[in-house]
Amino acid sequence: MPLNIRPLLKTLVRHLRLWRFRHSTRFAPLPKLTGIAVQSAVKTTPIPPRDDVLGVNLYGLVSAHLGIGEAARLYAKALIENGIRCSIIDVALNVPHARSFKVDADSAAPLGMYAARVNLVFVNPDYFGEIEKQLAVGENGARLYTIGFWFWELDVVPDAWDTCINAVDEIWVASSFIEKAFRKKTTRPVRLIPPPLPRQDSLPLAQRDAFGLRAKAFVFLCSFDYHSSIHRKNPKAVIDAFLLAFPAKTENVQLIIKSSNARYYLDEALALLRHAKSDSRIMLRDGDLSSDQMRALQASADAYVSLHRSEGFGLGIAEMMSMGKPVIATAWSGNLDFMDDSNSFLVVGLEVPVPAGQYPHPEGAHWAEPDVYAASNIMRALVSNPAAAGMIGENAKASVQKLSESSSASAMVDELKRIGGLRCREC
Repeated sequence: MPLNIRPLLKTLVRHLRLWRFRHSTRFAPLPKLTGIAVQSAVKTTPIPPRDDVLGVNLYGLVSAHLGIGEAARLYAKALIENGIRCSIIDVALNVPHARSFKVDADSAAPLGMYAARVNLVFVNPDYFGEIEKQLAVGENGARLYTIGFWFWELDVVPDAWDTCINAVDEIWVASSFIEKAFRKKTTRPVRLIPPPLPRQDSLPLAQRDAFGLRAKAFVFLCSFDYHSSIHRKNPKAVIDAFLLAFPAKTENVQLIIKSSNARYYLDEALALLRHAKSDSRIMLRDGDLSSDQMRALQASADAYVSLHRSEGFGLGIAEMMSMGKPVIATAWSGNLDFMDDSNSFLVVGLEVPVPAGQYPHPEGAHWAEPDVYAASNIMRALVSNPAAAGMIGENAKASVQKLSESSSASAMVDELKRIGGLRCREC
């Protein structure tokens, strides 16, 4: 029987393509950055736990380099630092990602250490069924009050989620955009709990040399995770806007596109690399950075660009605004909870149906197609008028202070007290 070498050739070609992409886009080995320390997933300042609020069993991809993992870490930290008893359960799901954050043992009580009466689950309905049987139960196997803290990026919640929605007692969400989508779908209670952004009392030093950025260039940053859909995050539009704004002879500008998990989406990653047209001013870098390394990269940029087609919230946008950086972003979806014309540069978008194959469950859903020409004009204006850019950045920093750990924790405390009252009336 002749040897079938076709599968071997396909494997070889894929490895060669992966090597090419990694060779072109990997971060150079980072030196020890000034002021950078290894952080735990949930590093907190312990305070005595409160007895007037129910404790929670918090489930999530806590150690994962994923947006949903970062959300779980932020909310867990806010709960613990405000005295809420919190058992943190780092769940394992069949989602490819790096797991490099460690749960701080001093911050998280192990499951079973106390009688937590609420399950708070940071696992979206796509995977909720995989962990439902792992959720803690009460005495004699009684079901605990269960909250799904869910993120979604489209204006229509899919019918495929009905079973999971009916498996929880209520739903918490991070933005009014997600809240509206779920309220149209279910009669279950839906509560808005904005993300707890850490205070930026001091910023990391801008360390451009470490990231290969020129000292005197005006640097635009765009960041995304391939797991979150390159079609939704839309980095190609950022490249198009940059090339429109700055002809090839414009040397005082740079664009860095920071991605993660490209190795799982090699065709899309190579297409993005080709889209950059070998322009030396455009840097594509893929890989996992620690939280502090990412903050150092953010501090090294002059402005942030997100020409997304839709966002559930827009954590990267909010983080850059909290640093006082001017942000250019699509005027659509969850980011409008904290962005307006006084604190950011919004780009109009045309509402269009979500094409099949570009995002999960697109049936009946819409997103926005941002105006690339408008974005290019804004990018050019920021470079020519840095003073105006700085003023908008300061407005941004002031306006996102409402997204603080204390305000988010206060909202969660109020909800947990309400749930405690409900449970007492059931006893």
